[in-house]
Amino acid sequence: MTRNLVLLLIAFVGLVQTALATHNRAGEIVYRRVNDNQFFYEITIITYTKTGGPSDEADRCELELFFGDGTSEIVDRVNGPSGECEHMGEELPGNSKMNIYRTTHTYPGIGNYTVYMQDQNRNAGVNNIPNSENVWFYTSSEIVIDAISGGNNAPFLSNPPLDNGCIEETYLHNPGAIDPDGDSLVYSLVESKTMNGMTIPGFTLPSEFSGEVEFFEIDPRTGTLTWNAPNRQGEYNIAIKIEEWRYLPASGQRIYVGHVIRDMQIDIRVCEPNAPPIINEMARFCVEAGERLRQLAIATDADDDNLEFSATGFPLELGQGGSIDTTNPLFGEQPLEMEFIWDTRCDHVQYEPYWVYFKAKEVFFTTENELVDFEEFEIKVVPPAVTITEIRPAGAAMSLEWTRARCDGADGYDIYRFNDSLGYVGMNCNVGVPKALGYIKVGRTEGIESTSFLDDDNGQGLIHGQQYCYMIVATYPDRSESYASLERCVELIRDVPILNKVSIGNTDLDTGSDTIAWFKPIELDVDVFAPPYRYRLSRYDNRNGDMEVIYTSDVANSIEGLDTIYIDEVLNTNELQYTYSIEMLSGTSEDVTGVSRDASSIFLNSKPSDNTLTLHWNVNVPWENAEYIVYRFDDTLSAFREIARTADTIYVDRNLKNLVEYQYYVRSIGSYSSNDFMQKLSNHSQIHIGIPEDKEIPCTPPNRLVEGDCNLDETIITWNNPNTSCPETDDVLGYNIYFAQRLGEEVKLIQVNDNAEDTTFFRQTGQSIAGCYFITSVDSFGNESERGNPLCLDNCPVYELPNIFTPGSDGFNDLFEPFPYKYVESIDMVIFNRWGREVFKTTDPEVDWDGTSMDSGEPVPDGTYYYLCTVNEIRLEGIVTRELRGAITVINETRPVNTAK
Repeated sequence: MTRNLVLLLIAFVGLVQTALATHNRAGEIVYRRVNDNQFFYEITIITYTKTGGPSDEADRCELELFFGDGTSEIVDRVNGPSGECEHMGEELPGNSKMNIYRTTHTYPGIGNYTVYMQDQNRNAGVNNIPNSENVWFYTSSEIVIDAISGGNNAPFLSNPPLDNGCIEETYLHNPGAIDPDGDSLVYSLVESKTMNGMTIPGFTLPSEFSGEVEFFEIDPRTGTLTWNAPNRQGEYNIAIKIEEWRYLPASGQRIYVGHVIRDMQIDIRVCEPNAPPIINEMARFCVEAGERLRQLAIATDADDDNLEFSATGFPLELGQGGSIDTTNPLFGEQPLEMEFIWDTRCDHVQYEPYWVYFKAKEVFFTTENELVDFEEFEIKVVPPAVTITEIRPAGAAMSLEWTRARCDGADGYDIYRFNDSLGYVGMNCNVGVPKALGYIKVGRTEGIESTSFLDDDNGQGLIHGQQYCYMIVATYPDRSESYASLERCVELIRDVPILNKVSIGNTDLDTGSDTIAWFKPIELDVDVFAPPYRYRLSRYDNRNGDMEVIYTSDVANSIEGLDTIYIDEVLNTNELQYTYSIEMLSGTSEDVTGVSRDASSIFLNSKPSDNTLTLHWNVNVPWENAEYIVYRFDDTLSAFREIARTADTIYVDRNLKNLVEYQYYVRSIGSYSSNDFMQKLSNHSQIHIGIPEDKEIPCTPPNRLVEGDCNLDETIITWNNPNTSCPETDDVLGYNIYFAQRLGEEVKLIQVNDNAEDTTFFRQTGQSIAGCYFITSVDSFGNESERGNPLCLDNCPVYELPNIFTPGSDGFNDLFEPFPYKYVESIDMVIFNRWGREVFKTTDPEVDWDGTSMDSGEPVPDGTYYYLCTVNEIRLEGIVTRELRGAITVINETRPVNTAK
């Protein structure tokens, strides 16, 4: 084929493509499973084309659809009246037409299939697509068929992509995606593609093409595209990718199940001054399944333009019970109002929200200046709360029962508990039990019929004297949670003694004492546990964990006749923490009626630091301590004085004097949550002595600077005084200077500066200046700072050789020697004559060749000689070699000769 013929064919193809231009404005491909068959799909191509003029000649009665499995099919248009085609498409305002092409296809098996359509050509003059008239229109979707998700239906896009824009006005578009499977949709902007899904050369986003400084973006959750605001008229193409993600209860993961891409065109025009319409903002809303939701939407326009007001979304489609109280769309003068009404059902319950998309559009005689506004209304349908029907104390446990979840599909219930009543009522999308309440999850039952639970605190038993409040939440496989049930509160029966005091009375290594007290078991069943009665008190310490009986009370025929306090003496309360438990014994056989929960004394300790003591204490009691009061001994008053109150078990006492003893104790203020025990419970720790001591390392000297002078062989290092430069340092007394001659070598202390004001180090070696220095601070307690990063210097090696010398005995230039040279450890030099015979060699960096041959000892003849010299330089990293090559002219004479360097 000749070159001219090839060019002719290319030109002909270009003419054909132009003649067949389809003027596609937008398009997408959606799909759905047929009869829930995982492999059988109905696939629909939707395109939006321009009408009028030459574009009508390119109208498509059919399109080729590629299924992504290596097959394709010619698909007929199925919408609109008959004409030249069986169906001619649906005419839309603004010289546009919607075309629908539909077919079915069976896929061969599991896999990811990219189904696509491509058509010649895009229309000419698209700003952000170079030579757009020769670029194919292409759109695609991905069908994911796997063994996990169970198949998928694509979202359908309920808002057509026909919203034009005006210069200097915000452009908005929302595809109104509705997913029948309730999947989570994620929106993003992607590049428009051309034939076979290839990238379009030179494609840019509209804002990049027009040099916009404002943003051009899409909200990944709502799908609203915003261009604020275009500054150049013309047509632009973009593509919106809508990904579907599905939660799998079995694995607890979200997986990707497919996507749809809308390729669309934006037409930006020069418009008359015009304010866009505005829809009232709508907050996220939660509705309990079975309840009616009502939301009023109002569209206004500052220019009093007529409006078209419409709504779309899942609740309004597919018989889901949503409705609009007027016609949809609604036309007329602003303001326009429409109320969205949704009678929700249990089958609407899902974790992912629903969306209703409101759209207001100006209505003129021409569509060129019509601006739009979108408002997304987010709705979450929440399962109804269950009701706790009964809570019964059962020994040291609680037995709970509640109503079955009203919405089928619940997979179980979560049980939450708190040691007091909060009166919380779930509402305003606060499903479940918010963590901020302080409730803890204490159990779960599996299955919708499992509506009872025994709470024994994981076998430890609940605490007598506490009020226990519960809430129940129904859960669903997709992570949906119901509102929490109304709170129900109950106390255990007071049939055991309840400890209320373990307080240190005296602090000593040998004669210390604890005071222990308890409440009587006033609800003991005397028919089951007959008199006589007595108490038995046991104890263990934090060093020896074996419980031992330390006290048994006298016998009494009634509980009221027993004392409820005991002083435990001859203890080491200075070093040990003691824990107690009280039992009641019944009858002549002294059966145990019940055992209290353990309670310990408060044990106080401290950690010293510079002018500071960090107090911390350990306590284990069945009641709730709301506050701790810290006391310190005041020498002036000769008494303990309150210095702080805190809800934590730690307190930092500052501004103390180092190496001075300070005495402390802590008093707790607490209570049981039971209404029967309203009194405050007060307990003391032992008296603890703490001594502040500076164990904190000081600040590394800041703003360090090292300077070296190779000519003078000297090093100068300067730094700032940490006492003035570091807020946390105030007692630096001096500095240590460390040195390592080479990288990686162990550092050695070479100097100590005993004056904090002496912030300079000077060193002159007369040899190498290479090395690394570290400067540390030393404080009044001998604490040394970190070394920080090294301050390193390197040498400036030099080694130069003359190119002529005059051996003889006149005392002038008699030796061949280097000048200048510095920082050279050794050399390896060989000197050759012009025939390559060695006449001299040395390792001495001074060289000192007198011009005689090393073999004969006689002066070498005048002439040119050559040398190879390896120079071993002293550097920071070690010995570094450098090679020199050169020539020397030897002149044997006794008179002075000028030397050329």
